[in-house]
Amino acid sequence: MSSPQESSADAAERPASEPPAAARSQDPHPAHPVTPPAATPPGTPPLAAWPKGGMLVLVLLAGIQFAHILDFMILMPLGPRFMTELGIKADQFGLLVAAYAIAAGVSGLFAAARIDRFDRKWALLTVFAGFTLGTFACAVVPGYGMLLAARAITGIFGGLIGALALTIVGDFFPPHRRGFATGVVMSSFSIATIVGIPAGLWLASWGNRATPFWAIGAVAAILWGLALAVLPSMRGHLNRPFARQQGDTFRMLTSGPALRAYAMMMFLILSTAMMIPHLASFMQLNLGFPERLLPWVYVAGGGATLITTAQFGRLADRFGKVRVFRILAIAAILPMLVITQMTESSVAWAIVMTTLFMILTSGRMVPAMALVTSTVKPEFRGSFMSIIGSVQQLSMGLASLLGSLVLFQQTEQSPIQHYDTLGLLGTVAALLAIVLVGSLRPLHVPAPAATTATPSPAPTPAAAPTPAPAVIR
Repeated sequence: MSSPQESSADAAERPASEPPAAARSQDPHPAHPVTPPAATPPGTPPLAAWPKGGMLVLVLLAGIQFAHILDFMILMPLGPRFMTELGIKADQFGLLVAAYAIAAGVSGLFAAARIDRFDRKWALLTVFAGFTLGTFACAVVPGYGMLLAARAITGIFGGLIGALALTIVGDFFPPHRRGFATGVVMSSFSIATIVGIPAGLWLASWGNRATPFWAIGAVAAILWGLALAVLPSMRGHLNRPFARQQGDTFRMLTSGPALRAYAMMMFLILSTAMMIPHLASFMQLNLGFPERLLPWVYVAGGGATLITTAQFGRLADRFGKVRVFRILAIAAILPMLVITQMTESSVAWAIVMTTLFMILTSGRMVPAMALVTSTVKPEFRGSFMSIIGSVQQLSMGLASLLGSLVLFQQTEQSPIQHYDTLGLLGTVAALLAIVLVGSLRPLHVPAPAATTATPSPAPTPAAAPTPAPAVIR
């Protein structure tokens, strides 16, 4: 049952065809049934509509996201191995993470003004091909310097994949299904953690640091072929001539709502990206967590998020994206502080807290991204999501650099100092994101036929004064 006093942000998410809760409850004749309108206005799709082939598209996009996310994430649990094999310290390892993220962010900014000029399918296939080749390069280059360059090249292409995938979700699925669709695509994070990272750790222990990149590149090549055969062409956004006008695009991308979305996303990423790259190293070097048990951290966390991510999407569709985001974001602060303040821990307790941390941090991203994709018109969504992706990647790079500056380590096998400071900084960033999300407003464009529908006479003076007949629910 809806609350009688809905927040303006949650009320803005309600589909245009749905009257406010107060209007629905004010029935002047509660004892007598009210006959609903005979027909829905022409051109208005049913709320339960699901695009043809929608699930196949979602599974393919989730697979592409899986390869992209795994390529970025695999470095983090392999931190101790990279530091040992390459002879580097925690701050130098942080630069490997930052190189990918910063390159991805810069490429996204460059592509923002151009991405909406192309078919969504071919744009995705092009950048995914570059990402695949870059991943293979990470497997073959020798030494720290060459690997740093290969990570940057991979990031140039990888930074556009997430934005394009979510742009396709925004174009292909109606707003009332977008939360669930976003949750399915973002469940790739769960699959990457429950399957990809443990497999990557096993491959690295069986071979060397290059083996996981060979495997990721092979998976990406297979997914590219499937995308070529299965993904439908998407050119609907090209049928809007005003979308190609640079002035309109620039004004939208620099508008107040867009700037608030960028700021919210920046703080959201900063809240966890300072500590995550060094989590595996902290657990092994500071807490004495056995390396052979490290895969179970990701199996437990990934398995839990695989179950919860799509459910959080459904909750966001039902109760409001802003409300669900704030609850999850506030709850995520607790395990973050507990983990970063640990001085000793049992294996079981460490797995419990890291699992809770993964559930809540990945869960809050679902309503956040579903809300962000709904704040712009379809003809601008590709450019907007490219900048959102750039903000995410640049924030990750900035967070990695900040983490490297805050942390101190005497040798590559010494405990990491000042990790607790990263938890406090992350808490401040999370609180700022929670405040800023309330300023985001989903954009609902009425169906064209709705503006020309003939108003029906109100049955009673108490009926809602809307141009179209109220839908009794």
